[in-house]
Amino acid sequence: MRLSAGEVARLVAGSVASGHPHAQVEGFSIDSRRVEPGQLFFAIVGPRHDGHHFVSQAIARGACGIVASSDVAVGTEVFLVRVADTTRALQDLAAAIRDRAGVQVVAITGSTGKTTTKDAAAAAIATRHRVLKSEGNLNNHYGLPLSLLRLGDESVAVLEMGMSAPGEIARLCEIAKPDVSVLTNVGEAHLEFFGTVDAIGEAKGEIFVGLKAEGVAVVNADDPLVLEQAKKFSGRKIRFGLSDDADVRGHVASASSAGVRFTVERGRDRVDVSSPLPGRHNVYNLLAGLAAASALDVPISIAARGLTELLPAHHRGERLELPGGVVVIDETYNSNPRALRAALDLLSTEPGRRHVAVIGDMLELGEAAEELHRQAGRDAASRGVDVLIAVGGLADYVLEGAKDAGIETARLDVVRSAEEAGALVRGLLREGDVVLFKGSRGVGLERAIEIARKGGSEGESA
Repeated sequence: MRLSAGEVARLVAGSVASGHPHAQVEGFSIDSRRVEPGQLFFAIVGPRHDGHHFVSQAIARGACGIVASSDVAVGTEVFLVRVADTTRALQDLAAAIRDRAGVQVVAITGSTGKTTTKDAAAAAIATRHRVLKSEGNLNNHYGLPLSLLRLGDESVAVLEMGMSAPGEIARLCEIAKPDVSVLTNVGEAHLEFFGTVDAIGEAKGEIFVGLKAEGVAVVNADDPLVLEQAKKFSGRKIRFGLSDDADVRGHVASASSAGVRFTVERGRDRVDVSSPLPGRHNVYNLLAGLAAASALDVPISIAARGLTELLPAHHRGERLELPGGVVVIDETYNSNPRALRAALDLLSTEPGRRHVAVIGDMLELGEAAEELHRQAGRDAASRGVDVLIAVGGLADYVLEGAKDAGIETARLDVVRSAEEAGALVRGLLREGDVVLFKGSRGVGLERAIEIARKGGSEGESA
């Protein structure tokens, strides 16, 4: 939506300190390096950077205006909107645009599967509606407002909501005012900041507190912690899952790294679904997307058509083929115990000569980190991993668990960096191997994949 400088100032409780109040805005940015001509630049004061120091760079790239909380020089061709808090101004403007657009909002959160569920919901809903979805992982108190500020003629916005502290989901709901709230699952992600999984559930459950009374809660019928949080909302609920209690119920025919096939039932409706998304865990994400579409009265027989070409997001289960028939499963975007178990299950379904797991540290697990990494080693062993490489400062605990579970020392290795892991994998690859790379974002295992790919299948063959 195009706005004038004066309209922006009014909507964010600011004032046009300089420049023409009728100047038009054609877009919004908080990154001075990526400003495009005609965009309004918000000088965000963040934990590491102060956007006020980069105003001149934003103007040089063509910013039409600046939103700032202190005096900055903008020249005569650019307008300046003064506000008390630039982050709050960004959020308030997004909330106003959301109201003005009159869209229905689908909000999605969970410990795992948020982005894939967002993509699935958007694809399913798009069979009947014009849909805006948040790009990538723009799911925090900066990214979600920027997503809403892209609204045009869409009738539905599908938004991902992330959090690392209590109250964050509640604030995002104040901005987005969801009509449909989806909670995929509750697990150990960000345990360092919450102490217990129950506390994580409470924070995720804020998505139901922020739901409109006439809205719809979409909940995982097979996750007790989700069901507990859903009690916070007294309105309409749609349950998804594989159990008999699910309203949108799946029956899995096959699930592997090549994709999934399942049948979904919703009342008397029944439809077969085929998707290239890999692994049984993605059946839940797809069911959640179908349930969100159902909440907006899209029949599952129609919604399912949108899922047939849905591909894994970057570094989230991507399947790469190397020379010599080597298959790489790229799960390097992030990791937590629940997500790791799902990735190991996926690895076990892939036919191959050897199954190699490269497991990077799972970060932000607090005092439970050591034991959860030992359990990761046990989980790898229970799924028949042939070679296990642990990466990072917590790698020794992974190997400790794997040894306790019976994996021979000769099939185990520890390295401290992604680069070392890549070189090690490059040297041991054999024809027909399947290699899973899974770790938290901070470990950077995507670099290990690049190094391993340079070696192709030049390792030992037998």
